[in-house]
Amino acid sequence: MICVSRGGSAMLSALQTTGTVIGDALGVAALCAVVRWVVGQLSRASHTTGVATGDPQLAAALDEAVRGHHTRSVAAAVVTTDAPPRFCYIDADADTSFEIGSLSKALTGLLVADRLPALDLAEDTPLSALDPECEGALGTITVQQLATHTSGLPKLPRSPLVFGQSLAFTAFGTNPYAGSTIRGLRRAAARAARRATPGRFDYSNLGAAALGQAIAHADNRTYADSLATHILGPLQMTRTTVNPPRGGVHAGWTRDGRQTWPWRLGGYAPAGGVVSTITDMARLAQSVLGRTAPGQMALQERHRTSEQSGIGLFWMLKTVDGQHIHWHNGETGGYSSYLGVNIDRGRAVVVLASVADSARQQQIADALIRTSQND
Repeated sequence: MICVSRGGSAMLSALQTTGTVIGDALGVAALCAVVRWVVGQLSRASHTTGVATGDPQLAAALDEAVRGHHTRSVAAAVVTTDAPPRFCYIDADADTSFEIGSLSKALTGLLVADRLPALDLAEDTPLSALDPECEGALGTITVQQLATHTSGLPKLPRSPLVFGQSLAFTAFGTNPYAGSTIRGLRRAAARAARRATPGRFDYSNLGAAALGQAIAHADNRTYADSLATHILGPLQMTRTTVNPPRGGVHAGWTRDGRQTWPWRLGGYAPAGGVVSTITDMARLAQSVLGRTAPGQMALQERHRTSEQSGIGLFWMLKTVDGQHIHWHNGETGGYSSYLGVNIDRGRAVVVLASVADSARQQQIADALIRTSQND
Protein backbone atom coordinates (compact mmCIF):
# COMPACT_ATOMS: atom_id res chain seq x y z
CA MET A 1 0.00 0.00 0.00
CA ILE A 2 1.28 3.51 -0.85
CA CYS A 3 0.21 6.45 1.31
CA VAL A 4 0.64 9.84 -0.33
CA SER A 5 0.13 13.16 1.44
CA ARG A 6 -1.57 16.10 -0.25
CA GLY A 7 1.70 18.10 -0.24
CA GLY A 8 3.16 19.04 -3.64
CA SER A 9 6.57 17.44 -3.09
CA ALA A 10 5.08 14.18 -1.87
CA MET A 11 2.66 14.11 -4.81
CA LEU A 12 5.51 14.71 -7.28
CA SER A 13 7.62 12.01 -5.66
CA ALA A 14 4.71 9.59 -5.86
CA LEU A 15 4.13 10.37 -9.52
CA GLN A 16 7.82 9.81 -10.31
CA THR A 17 7.85 6.39 -8.66
CA THR A 18 4.35 5.14 -9.54
CA GLY A 19 5.41 3.32 -12.70
CA THR A 20 8.22 1.47 -10.93
CA VAL A 21 6.06 0.59 -7.93
CA ILE A 22 3.20 -0.72 -10.05
CA GLY A 23 5.60 -2.76 -12.14
CA ASP A 24 7.22 -4.21 -9.02
CA ALA A 25 3.83 -4.92 -7.44
CA LEU A 26 2.57 -6.71 -10.51
CA GLY A 27 5.78 -8.72 -10.72
CA VAL A 28 5.56 -9.77 -7.08
CA ALA A 29 1.87 -10.59 -7.45
CA ALA A 30 2.58 -12.71 -10.53
CA LEU A 31 5.37 -14.57 -8.73
CA CYS A 32 3.13 -15.17 -5.72
CA ALA A 33 0.36 -16.44 -7.98
CA VAL A 34 2.77 -18.92 -9.58
CA VAL A 35 3.97 -20.11 -6.17
CA ARG A 36 0.39 -20.48 -4.94
CA TRP A 37 -0.49 -22.44 -8.07
CA VAL A 38 2.43 -24.85 -7.55
CA VAL A 39 1.53 -25.30 -3.88
CA GLY A 40 -2.08 -25.82 -4.92
CA GLN A 41 -1.15 -28.54 -7.37
CA LEU A 42 0.87 -30.34 -4.70
CA SER A 43 -1.99 -29.96 -2.24
CA ARG A 44 -4.46 -31.20 -4.81
CA ALA A 45 -2.32 -34.20 -5.65
CA SER A 46 -1.95 -35.12 -1.98
CA HIS A 47 -5.62 -34.71 -1.10
CA THR A 48 -7.74 -37.85 -1.08
CA THR A 49 -11.46 -37.29 -1.34
CA GLY A 50 -13.35 -38.89 1.50
CA VAL A 51 -16.02 -41.50 0.93
CA ALA A 52 -19.53 -40.08 0.97
CA THR A 53 -21.78 -40.87 3.91
CA GLY A 54 -25.46 -40.36 4.70
CA ASP A 55 -28.37 -41.65 2.62
CA PRO A 56 -26.96 -44.73 0.81
CA GLN A 57 -28.40 -43.97 -2.63
CA LEU A 58 -27.43 -40.30 -2.54
CA ALA A 59 -23.99 -41.09 -1.10
CA ALA A 60 -23.30 -43.50 -3.95
CA ALA A 61 -24.39 -40.87 -6.49
CA LEU A 62 -22.22 -38.24 -4.79
CA ASP A 63 -19.18 -40.52 -4.87
CA GLU A 64 -19.70 -41.05 -8.58
CA ALA A 65 -20.28 -37.34 -9.27
CA VAL A 66 -17.05 -36.18 -7.62
CA ARG A 67 -14.82 -38.93 -9.02
CA GLY A 68 -11.87 -37.40 -10.82
CA HIS A 69 -12.58 -33.87 -9.57
CA HIS A 70 -10.95 -31.70 -6.93
CA THR A 71 -13.26 -32.02 -3.91
CA ARG A 72 -12.97 -31.05 -0.25
CA SER A 73 -16.06 -30.81 1.98
CA VAL A 74 -19.48 -31.33 0.42
CA ALA A 75 -22.92 -31.42 2.02
CA ALA A 76 -26.02 -32.04 -0.08
CA ALA A 77 -29.73 -32.58 0.42
CA VAL A 78 -32.67 -33.73 -1.67
CA VAL A 79 -35.94 -32.34 -0.34
CA THR A 80 -39.46 -33.47 -1.24
CA THR A 81 -42.92 -32.56 -0.03
CA ASP A 82 -43.86 -36.13 0.86
CA ALA A 83 -40.86 -37.30 2.93
CA PRO A 84 -38.16 -36.01 5.27
CA PRO A 85 -35.06 -34.50 3.61
CA ARG A 86 -32.29 -36.90 2.61
CA PHE A 87 -28.68 -35.90 3.14
CA CYS A 88 -25.23 -36.99 2.03
CA TYR A 89 -21.78 -35.72 2.94
CA ILE A 90 -18.08 -35.81 2.13
CA ASP A 91 -15.82 -34.64 4.97
CA ALA A 92 -18.76 -32.73 6.45
CA ASP A 93 -21.87 -33.19 8.57
CA ALA A 94 -25.25 -31.61 9.25
CA ASP A 95 -23.72 -28.67 11.13
CA THR A 96 -20.71 -27.86 8.91
CA SER A 97 -20.74 -24.18 7.96
CA PHE A 98 -20.31 -23.08 4.33
CA GLU A 99 -20.16 -19.68 2.68
CA ILE A 100 -23.10 -19.71 0.26
CA GLY A 101 -21.95 -16.70 -1.78
CA SER A 102 -24.53 -15.25 -4.16
CA LEU A 103 -27.14 -17.75 -3.00
CA SER A 104 -27.46 -15.12 -0.25
CA LYS A 105 -29.36 -13.05 -2.84
CA ALA A 106 -32.22 -15.57 -2.75
CA LEU A 107 -32.59 -14.84 0.97
CA THR A 108 -32.33 -11.11 0.28
CA GLY A 109 -35.11 -11.49 -2.29
CA LEU A 110 -37.37 -13.11 0.29
CA LEU A 111 -36.58 -10.28 2.70
CA VAL A 112 -37.44 -7.62 0.10
CA ALA A 113 -40.73 -9.32 -0.81
CA ASP A 114 -41.63 -9.75 2.86
CA ARG A 115 -40.83 -6.19 4.01
CA LEU A 116 -42.19 -4.10 1.12
CA PRO A 117 -45.90 -4.50 2.03
CA ALA A 118 -45.12 -4.34 5.75
CA LEU A 119 -43.39 -0.98 5.22
CA ASP A 120 -46.12 0.27 2.83
CA LEU A 121 -43.67 0.29 -0.07
CA ALA A 122 -43.89 -1.09 -3.60
CA GLU A 123 -41.57 -2.60 -6.17
CA ASP A 124 -41.59 0.61 -8.21
CA THR A 125 -40.49 2.60 -5.14
CA PRO A 126 -37.20 4.45 -5.71
CA LEU A 127 -34.28 3.57 -3.49
CA SER A 128 -34.23 7.01 -1.88
CA ALA A 129 -37.62 6.26 -0.30
CA LEU A 130 -36.05 3.31 1.51
CA ASP A 131 -32.82 5.05 2.42
CA PRO A 132 -32.59 8.87 2.11
CA GLU A 133 -28.79 8.58 2.08
CA CYS A 134 -29.06 7.05 -1.39
CA GLU A 135 -29.00 10.33 -3.26
CA GLY A 136 -28.71 11.50 -6.84
CA ALA A 137 -29.12 9.00 -9.68
CA LEU A 138 -28.73 6.08 -7.26
CA GLY A 139 -31.81 7.20 -5.36
CA THR A 140 -33.97 7.09 -8.51
CA ILE A 141 -33.35 3.39 -9.18
CA THR A 142 -36.37 1.29 -8.23
CA VAL A 143 -36.55 -1.77 -6.02
CA GLN A 144 -37.56 -3.98 -8.94
CA GLN A 145 -34.74 -2.74 -11.15
CA LEU A 146 -32.21 -3.67 -8.50
CA ALA A 147 -33.81 -7.01 -7.64
CA THR A 148 -33.98 -8.06 -11.30
CA HIS A 149 -30.46 -6.83 -12.20
CA THR A 150 -31.87 -4.34 -14.69
CA SER A 151 -30.72 -1.15 -12.95
CA GLY A 152 -27.75 -0.61 -15.24
CA LEU A 153 -25.29 -0.77 -12.36
CA PRO A 154 -22.08 -2.75 -13.03
CA LYS A 155 -21.26 -6.01 -11.30
CA LEU A 156 -18.78 -4.21 -9.04
CA PRO A 157 -17.46 -0.65 -8.88
CA ARG A 158 -14.44 0.13 -11.02
CA SER A 159 -11.78 1.73 -8.85
CA PRO A 160 -8.09 1.37 -7.95
CA LEU A 161 -9.13 -0.07 -4.56
CA VAL A 162 -11.25 -2.81 -6.13
CA PHE A 163 -8.46 -3.57 -8.60
CA GLY A 164 -5.88 -3.76 -5.81
CA GLN A 165 -8.03 -6.03 -3.66
CA SER A 166 -8.73 -8.30 -6.62
CA LEU A 167 -5.02 -8.47 -7.35
CA ALA A 168 -4.29 -9.35 -3.72
CA PHE A 169 -6.88 -12.12 -3.85
CA THR A 170 -5.33 -13.55 -7.00
CA ALA A 171 -1.85 -13.47 -5.50
CA PHE A 172 -2.49 -14.30 -1.86
CA GLY A 173 -6.05 -15.64 -1.58
CA THR A 174 -7.10 -12.75 0.66
CA ASN A 175 -10.62 -11.35 1.12
CA PRO A 176 -11.28 -8.78 -1.66
CA TYR A 177 -14.18 -7.27 0.32
CA ALA A 178 -12.14 -6.56 3.44
CA GLY A 179 -13.01 -3.19 4.97
CA SER A 180 -16.22 -2.77 3.00
CA THR A 181 -18.76 -0.53 4.77
CA ILE A 182 -22.34 0.48 4.07
CA ARG A 183 -21.29 4.08 3.56
CA GLY A 184 -18.57 3.02 1.14
CA LEU A 185 -21.09 0.83 -0.69
CA ARG A 186 -23.50 3.74 -1.12
CA ARG A 187 -20.70 5.97 -2.35
CA ALA A 188 -19.49 3.37 -4.85
CA ALA A 189 -23.01 2.74 -6.16
CA ALA A 190 -23.69 6.47 -6.52
CA ARG A 191 -20.47 7.00 -8.47
CA ALA A 192 -20.77 3.90 -10.65
CA ALA A 193 -21.27 4.46 -14.36
CA ARG A 194 -24.68 3.07 -15.41
CA ARG A 195 -25.90 1.95 -18.77
CA ALA A 196 -27.45 4.78 -20.75
CA THR A 197 -30.75 2.89 -20.93
CA PRO A 198 -31.34 0.62 -17.93
CA GLY A 199 -33.66 -2.32 -18.52
CA ARG A 200 -31.28 -4.96 -19.80
CA PHE A 201 -30.37 -7.85 -17.48
CA ASP A 202 -26.84 -7.20 -16.21
CA TYR A 203 -25.90 -9.10 -13.05
CA SER A 204 -24.82 -6.69 -10.31
CA ASN A 205 -23.46 -7.52 -6.87
CA LEU A 206 -23.25 -3.78 -6.30
CA GLY A 207 -26.98 -3.30 -6.95
CA ALA A 208 -28.00 -6.32 -4.88
CA ALA A 209 -25.98 -5.12 -1.90
CA ALA A 210 -27.38 -1.59 -2.19
CA LEU A 211 -30.97 -2.88 -2.19
CA GLY A 212 -30.39 -5.27 0.72
CA GLN A 213 -28.89 -2.52 2.85
CA ALA A 214 -31.65 -0.07 1.87
CA ILE A 215 -34.48 -2.45 2.80
CA ALA A 216 -32.79 -3.05 6.16
CA HIS A 217 -32.48 0.71 6.66
CA ALA A 218 -36.20 1.11 5.95
CA ASP A 219 -36.82 -1.66 8.48
CA ASN A 220 -34.77 0.32 11.01
CA ARG A 221 -32.40 -2.62 11.50
CA THR A 222 -29.08 -3.87 10.25
CA TYR A 223 -29.25 -6.27 7.31
CA ALA A 224 -28.18 -9.17 9.55
CA ASP A 225 -30.85 -8.36 12.14
CA SER A 226 -33.59 -7.81 9.56
CA LEU A 227 -32.80 -11.11 7.81
CA ALA A 228 -32.66 -12.98 11.12
CA THR A 229 -35.92 -11.48 12.37
CA HIS A 230 -38.08 -11.84 9.28
CA ILE A 231 -36.60 -14.79 7.34
CA LEU A 232 -34.15 -16.94 9.30
CA GLY A 233 -36.13 -16.94 12.55
CA PRO A 234 -39.48 -17.99 11.06
CA LEU A 235 -37.74 -20.71 9.03
CA GLN A 236 -35.80 -21.93 12.11
CA MET A 237 -32.52 -21.47 10.26
CA THR A 238 -30.69 -21.21 13.58
CA ARG A 239 -27.17 -21.93 12.26
CA THR A 240 -27.28 -19.34 9.48
CA THR A 241 -25.38 -16.09 10.01
CA VAL A 242 -24.30 -12.95 8.15
CA ASN A 243 -20.65 -11.88 8.11
CA PRO A 244 -19.69 -14.28 10.94
CA PRO A 245 -16.71 -13.30 13.10
CA ARG A 246 -13.24 -14.70 12.50
CA GLY A 247 -13.37 -18.46 12.99
CA GLY A 248 -17.04 -18.68 12.00
CA VAL A 249 -16.08 -20.59 8.87
CA HIS A 250 -12.90 -22.33 7.81
CA ALA A 251 -10.73 -21.34 4.87
CA GLY A 252 -11.94 -22.67 1.54
CA TRP A 253 -10.26 -23.76 -1.69
CA THR A 254 -10.09 -22.64 -5.29
CA ARG A 255 -10.92 -25.15 -8.00
CA ASP A 256 -7.20 -25.57 -8.75
CA GLY A 257 -6.41 -26.47 -5.14
CA ARG A 258 -5.27 -23.18 -3.57
CA GLN A 259 -6.44 -22.30 -0.08
CA THR A 260 -8.19 -18.95 0.38
CA TRP A 261 -9.17 -16.78 3.32
CA PRO A 262 -12.82 -16.69 4.44
CA TRP A 263 -14.80 -13.84 2.92
CA ARG A 264 -16.53 -11.33 5.20
CA LEU A 265 -18.37 -9.01 2.82
CA GLY A 266 -19.18 -6.14 5.17
CA GLY A 267 -21.47 -3.71 3.34
CA TYR A 268 -21.83 -6.18 0.46
CA ALA A 269 -23.34 -8.87 2.74
CA PRO A 270 -26.81 -8.87 1.09
CA ALA A 271 -25.15 -9.91 -2.17
CA GLY A 272 -23.11 -12.80 -0.80
CA GLY A 273 -22.20 -12.65 2.89
CA VAL A 274 -24.38 -15.43 4.32
CA VAL A 275 -22.89 -18.55 5.94
CA SER A 276 -25.17 -21.55 6.42
CA THR A 277 -25.44 -25.31 6.90
CA ILE A 278 -27.08 -27.99 4.80
CA THR A 279 -29.71 -28.53 7.51
CA ASP A 280 -30.75 -24.88 7.42
CA MET A 281 -30.74 -24.72 3.64
CA ALA A 282 -32.94 -27.82 3.51
CA ARG A 283 -35.39 -25.98 5.78
CA LEU A 284 -35.40 -23.11 3.30
CA ALA A 285 -36.06 -25.50 0.42
CA GLN A 286 -38.91 -27.18 2.34
CA SER A 287 -40.63 -23.88 3.02
CA VAL A 288 -40.33 -22.77 -0.61
CA LEU A 289 -41.71 -26.09 -1.83
CA GLY A 290 -44.62 -25.73 0.58
CA ARG A 291 -45.16 -22.10 -0.50
CA THR A 292 -44.88 -21.05 3.16
CA ALA A 293 -41.60 -19.09 3.08
CA PRO A 294 -41.78 -15.46 4.21
CA GLY A 295 -41.59 -13.39 1.04
CA GLN A 296 -42.59 -16.32 -1.18
CA MET A 297 -43.78 -13.79 -3.77
CA ALA A 298 -40.11 -13.17 -4.57
CA LEU A 299 -40.18 -16.28 -6.76
CA GLN A 300 -42.72 -14.87 -9.22
CA GLU A 301 -41.17 -13.78 -12.50
CA ARG A 302 -40.68 -10.03 -12.99
CA HIS A 303 -38.37 -9.95 -15.99
CA ARG A 304 -37.72 -12.34 -18.87
CA THR A 305 -34.03 -12.74 -19.60
CA SER A 306 -34.34 -15.21 -22.49
CA GLU A 307 -36.85 -17.55 -24.08
CA GLN A 308 -36.25 -20.19 -21.41
CA SER A 309 -35.28 -18.09 -18.39
CA GLY A 310 -36.35 -15.18 -16.23
CA ILE A 311 -35.92 -13.64 -12.81
CA GLY A 312 -38.11 -12.76 -9.83
CA LEU A 313 -36.76 -10.76 -6.91
CA PHE A 314 -33.23 -12.17 -7.22
CA TRP A 315 -34.61 -15.71 -7.73
CA MET A 316 -33.60 -17.11 -11.12
CA LEU A 317 -36.10 -19.09 -13.21
CA LYS A 318 -35.48 -21.58 -15.99
CA THR A 319 -37.54 -24.06 -17.96
CA VAL A 320 -35.98 -27.50 -18.47
CA ASP A 321 -37.92 -30.21 -20.35
CA GLY A 322 -41.13 -28.35 -19.63
CA GLN A 323 -40.37 -28.12 -15.91
CA HIS A 324 -40.10 -24.74 -14.18
CA ILE A 325 -37.10 -24.47 -11.85
CA HIS A 326 -36.43 -21.68 -9.37
CA TRP A 327 -32.76 -21.54 -8.53
CA HIS A 328 -29.69 -19.61 -7.50
CA ASN A 329 -26.04 -20.49 -7.09
CA GLY A 330 -23.13 -18.86 -5.33
CA GLU A 331 -19.36 -18.74 -5.27
CA THR A 332 -16.83 -17.03 -3.02
CA GLY A 333 -13.06 -17.35 -3.10
CA GLY A 334 -13.16 -20.82 -1.57
CA TYR A 335 -16.79 -22.00 -1.48
CA SER A 336 -19.69 -22.61 -3.85
CA SER A 337 -23.34 -23.55 -3.63
CA TYR A 338 -26.46 -24.40 -5.61
CA LEU A 339 -30.16 -24.48 -4.78
CA GLY A 340 -32.77 -25.69 -7.27
CA VAL A 341 -36.50 -25.91 -6.52
CA ASN A 342 -39.20 -27.53 -8.67
CA ILE A 343 -42.41 -26.51 -6.90
CA ASP A 344 -44.72 -28.26 -9.38
CA ARG A 345 -42.94 -31.61 -8.89
CA GLY A 346 -42.39 -31.07 -5.16
CA ARG A 347 -38.62 -31.58 -5.33
CA ALA A 348 -35.59 -29.49 -4.41
CA VAL A 349 -31.86 -30.05 -4.17
CA VAL A 350 -29.13 -28.17 -2.31
CA VAL A 351 -25.35 -28.60 -2.64
CA LEU A 352 -22.78 -26.76 -0.51
CA ALA A 353 -19.03 -27.20 -0.97
CA SER A 354 -15.74 -25.79 0.28
CA VAL A 355 -14.34 -25.48 -3.25
CA ALA A 356 -15.10 -22.49 -5.50
CA ASP A 357 -16.75 -24.26 -8.42
CA SER A 358 -20.48 -23.51 -8.65
CA ALA A 359 -20.84 -25.25 -12.02
CA ARG A 360 -19.59 -28.48 -10.45
CA GLN A 361 -22.11 -28.16 -7.60
CA GLN A 362 -24.93 -27.80 -10.11
CA GLN A 363 -23.75 -30.96 -11.87
CA ILE A 364 -23.74 -32.77 -8.52
CA ALA A 365 -27.25 -31.45 -7.86
CA ASP A 366 -28.46 -32.79 -11.21
CA ALA A 367 -26.95 -36.22 -10.44
CA LEU A 368 -28.62 -36.36 -7.01
CA ILE A 369 -32.01 -35.40 -8.41
CA ARG A 370 -31.76 -38.10 -11.10
CA THR A 371 -30.87 -40.66 -8.45
CA SER A 372 -33.73 -39.67 -6.17
CA GLN A 373 -36.20 -39.87 -9.05
CA ASN A 374 -35.07 -43.41 -9.87
CA ASP A 375 -35.42 -44.77 -6.32
